[in-house]
Parts: sequence; structure tokens; C-alpha cells
Amino acid sequence: MSAVTFSGMIAGGKGEIVRVEAQLARGLPYFILSGLGDKAVRESRDRVKAAIQSSGLEFPRFRKVVNLAPAHIKKKGSQFDLAIAVGLLRASKQVIARDILESSVFVGELALDGSVRGVRGTLAVCEAAREAGYKQVFVGRDRAKEACLVAGLRVFAPGSLRELFLHLKGEKLLDEVKGSRFKSVPGRPSPRVKGHDIVKRALSIAAFGMHHICLIGPPGMGKSLLARSVLGMLPPMESGEITEVIRHYSIFTDEDFGDGQVERPFREVSHTVSLGNLKKELGLAKRGVLFLDDIHNFPKGHIDAILKPMEEQRDFMLVAAMNPCPCGKTNDCRCKEGEIKRFSGKFPQAFWDRMDMVIDVPDLTEHDLEIGASAVMTREHKGLFNGQIDCELAEKEFAVCENARGLLLTALQKKMVSGRGFFNALKVARSVADIEGHEKIEAADIGEALSYRKVQL
Repeated sequence: MSAVTFSGMIAGGKGEIVRVEAQLARGLPYFILSGLGDKAVRESRDRVKAAIQSSGLEFPRFRKVVNLAPAHIKKKGSQFDLAIAVGLLRASKQVIARDILESSVFVGELALDGSVRGVRGTLAVCEAAREAGYKQVFVGRDRAKEACLVAGLRVFAPGSLRELFLHLKGEKLLDEVKGSRFKSVPGRPSPRVKGHDIVKRALSIAAFGMHHICLIGPPGMGKSLLARSVLGMLPPMESGEITEVIRHYSIFTDEDFGDGQVERPFREVSHTVSLGNLKKELGLAKRGVLFLDDIHNFPKGHIDAILKPMEEQRDFMLVAAMNPCPCGKTNDCRCKEGEIKRFSGKFPQAFWDRMDMVIDVPDLTEHDLEIGASAVMTREHKGLFNGQIDCELAEKEFAVCENARGLLLTALQKKMVSGRGFFNALKVARSVADIEGHEKIEAADIGEALSYRKVQL
């Protein structure tokens, strides 16, 4: 007596279908679970047994062997519970619905009372199910909404194993879950920061084109508040961006977006974060902002780890804030030369080369402390941000005045910018030109973009 059902897992940041093979044989009633499962997978034996019994069904009194295939890939999580339970019910002939089982994927954790819970990574597994040709998925109710983002896949959300059993028996069919829209909402505005008009201008340009930016200044001058204001300057997300954000949050967090509202990610990371969690935060910041506050306190290994994503993964905006030196004092610095050298040595030239914009945050003056409104710039988002366009496309598509191109070439010849910096400055200049309403990039736009470059610290 054997049966096959299907579930899924997350591997390499995407969904993979897992074949769940259940077999019953004569012998002592052992329950053997193979397939390189972690502790959560192994403990499914107890959850499945209790759930089947709590649902008024018969737990098979045979030697039970369940294999998760492919067996050479490590399995993690509790999402296989539902598929294992259905497989045992099919192998013991309590359900016969073979056609349904062959075209379905089951993704859910079972509680001891038989209720079905949603699990992380549901959206990614549903996408894998659609690509593999499956017609329907059975998921926990708290994850049904994200599953409905996958077009062409029927979604069912049983509240319990008993409900699923009756559906498979054809005695009481479940209603198909219909998709509901997720809405992108603007980021919450941060507290108003007084003064710093030049810094606000730079942040507006950075937000407009999703350019990496670093704020350098003494403590207490509002760097963190200014950085947090960036989220309110970014436009709402398009449907594809919403799906990508939900996919990543579904894999790494328990956020279920039950209210249907999705903000652009804003991930604020402390220097105490581990290297592994920093890489996780990079994924969660996709289509949004990664804010590294007091980046001068981050280990050098962490700085090196973000260099490649800054260059190749242009699907997030890096905002960093740091002190100008170990003591942080601009006007009364008493740091020794060796201390400053060690401080700046943590940041290789490759870091500054990838940082599109660097802006000094000066001490506040009496004029700055007068009440005034913060500068906020938004844009109509169509396709890629300027900062996300690759160099080849930027050179091809951006219209540049001759004198502006000459100014940029002069900066390259005088080694004010590298080859990479040349194109990064060009993309920042395009954002400046868009804000100013210039059809072509003008010399003034190039000049402002170059003013935000930092060759060395």
C-alpha cells in the first residue's frame, strides 16, 4: 500500500517541489521518515499522528515509511505535514481521490487538533507549483491571500485536516479562494528635520533615482532622521514589485499582509548584526531601502560583503550614515593621524566608487533651527529607476548636451571619477535633470552630480 503526494520547500531563495512518498507495510507500527529532514521535519511524525486522530480519522496501524524526494537535498520546516497526512490517508485507502492528488500541492503545518497553519515561503512554492504544471494548491488560510498572487493556479484553504478529508472524499467541497488586490501604500513620513536644505536636496535626488547615498556628519545633527525620510519620498510600488516584496517577506518573516497594504521595504540595520543576517536583510530590502546607521561601526567584513550587491543587485537603495572621524567632531577634532587612518581604512576605494552620492551633514546654525518644511520629492514611477539602469543602456538612452558630456569626460581624464564612477555620475545627473525638467542632461546637472562624488576619505 503506497501513495504519492506533493509539497514544496525553499531552496536558494526560490520554491522547489518535493515528492512525498508514503508506504504502509506489515510489521511493528514504526513511523520512519527519510529524506534528510531537519528537526522540524522529523517532529512532523508526532504532529501528523495527533492531527489525524483529532480529526476522527484512523492512524494506520502498520509500519509506515515516508520519504521526501529528492532524498539528497536537505529539507527544512513544517510545511510537509499536510502532504504527509494526506499521503498516509491515501495509502490506508481512507481517501481515493488519485486524480486530485496528482495535480495538487499541499503546503501547511498541522496543529495537534488537526487545524492547518500557513507556513513561510508559501508564495514561492505556489510559483514553483504553477511552473511544474500543477493545477491547485492547498494552503493555510493565513497564507491563502499571497497564494492567490499566482495566476492560473486554483487555491484552497482548508481550516482543518477534517475539512480537507471531506473535500477529497467529495462529501463537502471547499470553496476556491479568490484573489484580492494588494495595495502599495506610501511610506510613513518621518519626523520633520529642521534645516539641512542641501542634504534634503541630495536625498530627493537619491530617492528619485534610487541612488546609493552616504551621509557624513557629527553625531546629533539629524543624519538618521534625514535617512529615514527617504522612504516617504519613494513612489508606490507596481504590481510586479509588490509580488517580489511579498515573496521575500514570505520566505524570511511571518508577515502575512492581512490588511492588503504593502509598503516599500525600509530595513534599518545595526552594526551588531551578524554577517548571515546582513545578507538576509539585503534580500528583504529589495525594491526598497537598506539603511546602515553608524556604518563606521560595522566590521570590515560586513563592508566587503555589501560591495558586490551594491554593484550587481541594483534592486535596492543603500542609505548609510557615519561620523567623519573616530571622535565625530568636525570643528574640534583631536583624533591622531593613525586613528583617522584606521578609521578610513575600513572603507576601500571600491566602496566609495559604488556609492553614487556622498553628502556632508554640517553642524546646525541658528537659521537652520527656524521652523521650516522638509523638502519632499516624489516621482511617477514607470519601469526602472535611473539608478537601476545598467551602464550600456544609460549611455544609449540618456540624451546629453555636448558641454555636459565634455565636463564629465574632463572629470574622467583628471581621475575625479573612475570608469564605474563615470556612469554612476551620469545616472545621478539624469535624476537631477528629471527633477529640473531638462530634456537633455545639461552641464549644471553633471556639475551637481559630480559634487556628490567622493574619491577618497
